[in-house]
Amino acid sequence: MAAAAASSDGGAAPTAADVSVVVASNNAAVPTPNAGASSGPSSGGRSYEQLVEDGDRFQDDGRSGPARERYRQALQLRPSGAEALAGLGFVDLEDRELTSAISNFRRALNANPGFGEALIGLGEAYTSQSNYEQALAAYNRYLLSNPGGSHAHMARRQVESLQERLHGQDNGSGGDSGASGN
Repeated sequence: MAAAAASSDGGAAPTAADVSVVVASNNAAVPTPNAGASSGPSSGGRSYEQLVEDGDRFQDDGRSGPARERYRQALQLRPSGAEALAGLGFVDLEDRELTSAISNFRRALNANPGFGEALIGLGEAYTSQSNYEQALAAYNRYLLSNPGGSHAHMARRQVESLQERLHGQDNGSGGDSGASGN
C-alpha cells in the first residue's frame, strides 16, 4: 500500500512515478504497488482534493456508495476535512440517515465554522426532521457568513418559509400560550 510507505516526518507517500522500490529496514528491496492500483481503503495515490472531487462527481451521478467511499478515503488523509465531512453529510441526507447527516455537517462546521455547504446541508437535514427552529438557525447562520454566497437566494427563501411554518405552529396549533414543544 503506497500510504504505508509514507515517511514518519509527515511527508507524502511515494507514488509509482516517484519510486518503484522502497528499501525495508533490513536493506532488502521491497516493491511498492502502483499508485493507481486499488487495494482496499487506500487513497490510490490521490490527494484529498481529488478524492473529494471524485466523491462529488459520484454523488452528482446518484452513486452514493462510491461517493461515501471517496469521502472516507479523503478523511483518512485529512481527518477534519470540512469538504469531505460535508460530502458525507449530503450522502447521508440522500440516504435519509438524518442523524448521521447532522453529525457530519456539525463536524464539518467544527473544522470550518462558516463553511456554507455544511450550513445549507444542516438546514436541509433539520428541515427533513421537522426541526424548523434549528433549520432556521442554520440558514440564518449561512446568510450571516455568506451573504452573497451561491446559496444565498435559496437560504432566504427557506428562512421565509420556515418563519411562516413556525408562526403557523404558534398561531394554529391549539395552544393559546404560543409555546411550542421540542
